[in-house]
Amino acid sequence: ASAIGLVQLRKLDENNKKREKVAEEYIKKLKSISEIHLPFRDYKGKPSYHIFPILLSERISREKFMSGLREKGIQTSIHYPPIHLFTYYRKIFRFKEDMLPKTEYVGKHEVTLPLHPLMDHEDVEYVVKSIEEFLEHS
Repeated sequence: ASAIGLVQLRKLDENNKKREKVAEEYIKKLKSISEIHLPFRDYKGKPSYHIFPILLSERISREKFMSGLREKGIQTSIHYPPIHLFTYYRKIFRFKEDMLPKTEYVGKHEVTLPLHPLMDHEDVEYVVKSIEEFLEHS
């Protein structure tokens, strides 16, 4: 495992640059879609471009959105669940729903789009076109 890790570390800078280009293209193409919000755009630090999260408007069902993209062969995922609602934190700290409304909003509306160094312009075009088609029909 260490040998594989060392080989991957040598590729890290190059792969980060490739993911950055993909992220920039996503931003350029998605920023005008009113049903999608792009979080972290004002972040002042250097992003790692590890994932590409978006927030769907309240009008869009996340489950239907993810299913619609899955039908087109596009894998999405969910990050940032509101951990204060996990059983452990509810039990130990007595956290309840509506205590952190912004956190809970993100937890309900976040979707992570594909982002990896092997993606190219055509891949981003396909994802964005698929999103646009889904939104037109929803």
